[in-house]
Amino acid sequence: MTDETAVFDLLSDETRVETVATLAAAGDGLRFSDLRRRVGARDSGRFNYHLGRLRGRLVEKRGDRYVLTERGEHVAAAVERIERASA
Repeated sequence: MTDETAVFDLLSDETRVETVATLAAAGDGLRFSDLRRRVGARDSGRFNYHLGRLRGRLVEKRGDRYVLTERGEHVAAAVERIERASA
């Protein structure tokens, strides 16, 4: 699987797309509980699974906060452009 294909696979779930978008809007990162609340995920375990899928490629943990990686920032910007174009 190519790296680009892996990123598209990561974005195949709405929770993961919303997590990336929420972190992009937050700027300086969010704690797990704040991130989960803003994403609107009710099930903590399910949200943790999706966040785990993003970690290492698009999201990283710095201290007690989750932030986008450089690649995550690029992906978030691309998703935003696509959403604006389709609106």
